[in-house]
Amino acid sequence: MNGYDAMCFVRFRHSDDTFHRQERQVDFMLSFKDAVKKKPQLLNQLADQAMHVLGDGFSSEEMAAIARFAQSLPREAIAFGSVPVVPASNYNLRLDEGKLQEVLREFNLVDSPSMVSQRS
Repeated sequence: MNGYDAMCFVRFRHSDDTFHRQERQVDFMLSFKDAVKKKPQLLNQLADQAMHVLGDGFSSEEMAAIARFAQSLPREAIAFGSVPVVPASNYNLRLDEGKLQEVLREFNLVDSPSMVSQRS
């Protein structure tokens, strides 16, 4: 798959919804990681291209550290999530505030209730 086809695959949403598109993006990222692990000789070229696309926001040392970290992660250690939503009018979605704290805690983005009580 070339870059254009990959972009079309992960961004396409005309025959399904955002949730299916998100699943395709996850599938692509995991497959991409597996493909890079099979061809480590391409890692330098990949890091150079990533640095270019990211506007040189990372140094080559930082990119190498990210690549080593990503390479060391087993597939089952990678978790994906999304903000919980419920249907709303006009095909829109609305934040499911009742489930938000649970999702944020799952990804360690807020303190758990037990951590808050320990600080008091």
